Order: sequence, then structure tokens, then C-alpha cells
Amino acid sequence: MKTAYILPNIIGTGGIAKVIFAKIDYLIENFNYDITIITYMNIEKKSAYTINKNVKFIHLNLDSNKNLKSVLSNVLKENKFDIVISSLSNNEFYFINSIKDGSKKIAEFHTCFDYIKGFTSKRENFLKYIKEKISFYKFILAAKKFNAFVVLNNIDKVSFSKYLKNIEVISNPIIHSSEIAKCDFRSKKIIAAGRLEGVKGFEYLVEAWGKINSKFPDWSVSIYGEGPLESELKSQIKNNNIKNISIYPFDKNIDKHYKDSSILVLTSMFEGQGMVLLEAMHYGLSLVSFKIKSGPLELVKDNKNGFLVKKKSTSELAEKIETLITDENLREKFHYNSIEFSKEYSIEKIMKKWNHLFKNL
Repeated sequence: MKTAYILPNIIGTGGIAKVIFAKIDYLIENFNYDITIITYMNIEKKSAYTINKNVKFIHLNLDSNKNLKSVLSNVLKENKFDIVISSLSNNEFYFINSIKDGSKKIAEFHTCFDYIKGFTSKRENFLKYIKEKISFYKFILAAKKFNAFVVLNNIDKVSFSKYLKNIEVISNPIIHSSEIAKCDFRSKKIIAAGRLEGVKGFEYLVEAWGKINSKFPDWSVSIYGEGPLESELKSQIKNNNIKNISIYPFDKNIDKHYKDSSILVLTSMFEGQGMVLLEAMHYGLSLVSFKIKSGPLELVKDNKNGFLVKKKSTSELAEKIETLITDENLREKFHYNSIEFSKEYSIEKIMKKWNHLFKNL
């Protein structure tokens, strides 16, 4: 099947890039797909992740998005793809269905319903509220035109089903190295990972650890990621004299750090799913996550493989981390439950769903 993925570029280090390249690799190696990646931002850097050698590339080499529609239209009509996939990463989402090239169009939605709908109330800021609602309905009008609009979880399916009829639910797959070793639940290391920006909420983890770190000098917290808030987070750690917490650069081989740890903490304000949760489950880590809609609610089974904590509550976050630190038997229970729950998200199971969707279309 001749398939195209449209991406701004291939240099991303986040979960979306990691997932897309892993799915492409699986489709080529196991279902013999003919896949092309179409990029349009004028960036020549290489991807942080390995891309299958059989992938074809078409780079539109545009200085701006001004001519994106006409150039992309020519490319799609010339190549006659069976399936064209938008990752909703930029402008093509809003016009791609106006291109009559004979392909079926799919939108991959990698965030959550609430993020698209907006968070501002009328009372809080009426003008901002109106702008968010206009943006939301513009998004919905575009989403309706796709042959399939794919969300990551059933919670978002329910939310979107009030507006859309073309919804499919396909989770992200767990992506890991070929090694099968799991983490040691006796490890005294806590891990967090993601882009260092406001929506990831790492400042809450730093504050929570600051409340209890003096009690556990033999434990440590490692945050892996890069982003605009790096210096601010490091200043927060230094100014509050918080011990045994460090920030490290993004590491595409993060598997080894999961295996060295026993607890993963997620402090995001919103997540479509949370790749770090999926990956940590695979290795058997105990999970502690803010109780936000969408992804974490389906992945973190409260008191079974982790804890769900009230969003922004650093006192409760500190309490649950301390509970896990002081109860090795509980970490052992969560360890085995995480591994068991993770089996539902194997790449084999998830990619069968994608292949089924493509064939049905």
C-alpha cells in the first residue's frame, strides 16, 4: 500500500516523532508498505531517531508555508498515494482534504480534547474565551472532512463524538529496545522525562521532591529533557537547596534509564496519552501521575500500578512518592501489574489496528 506521512521536518525528539518513525518501520518490515515522508520546513538536521532505510523522502523546501497548499497538491496528485496521513503538526490539516488526488486522508491526533477546546472560561477572559471557541470550531470543521480521525484513547473518543462521526481509537504502541530485562523495583531512583516547558509541569515535581528529599538521602530524581525552562528549573533546584535531583539532556536511548529506576513521575497539565507512561509500564516502574483527563486515566490504575494525584498538588505528589519509597512490597506489586497492563499496548497489537484501518479505507 502506497502511504505518505506529512511532517514539518524529521528532527523532533519528542514522543510524536518517536511513535511515527516506529510505526513506519513496522509497516514496512511486517506489512510491506511503500511509505514516503513528505516534509516542508527548510531544515536539514537529521532525526534523533532511526528511520527505516526503505522510506522515501520528498522535501518541499519551502521558505514559508505560503505556497504549501499548491506545492503539496502537485506532489500528491503526481505520486497517487493510497493513504495520506496528517499528524496535525501544522497548516496542512486545514486544507489537505481540498486536494482531490484520490487518496484517503487520515488525521493522527496526538494531544487531548481539552487542549483543542481551550481552558479559558467566559468569566476569566471573555475575549480569549471567544478566540478559543472560534479556533475549536475551525478545528472541528477540518476534522470532519477526514476519512478517519484517530485519537489515542476512549476518553477523547467520547468527547469528540459530540462533534465527529469519523473517530477511530488507536493507542500509541510501546516502543522499546530488543532487550527484555525489566527494572529493579528495589532501585532507589526516580525518573521523569519530557520537554522542559510549562505544560509538562516539572516545577511541581521539583517542589514536591523538595518537601521530602532530606528524609531520603540515598534516593535520587533524574529528569531527562531539553527546552525553554531548563535554566528556570535548575535555578529552582539551586535556590531551594534541593538535593539529589538532576536534569539531564534528552537521551534517545532512555530505555536504560527506565531499567535503572523504580518510579516514574508525570506532572503534565494535559497529555493525549503520555509515551513515558507506556514505556515505564513496559519496564515495570511504579507510576505517579497528575490526575488529568485522557491518557493517564487509562494507563495509571490507581493503587494497582501507581497513583493518580490531584493536578498541581505538590503535597499529595510528595506524599505518594514517599509512600512508594518507604514500601518496597508496594513497589513490587506495582512492578508486576505495570508489566501485565503494558501487554495491551504492544506494537504488534497496535499496528494490526492500523493495518486494519488502512485496508478498510
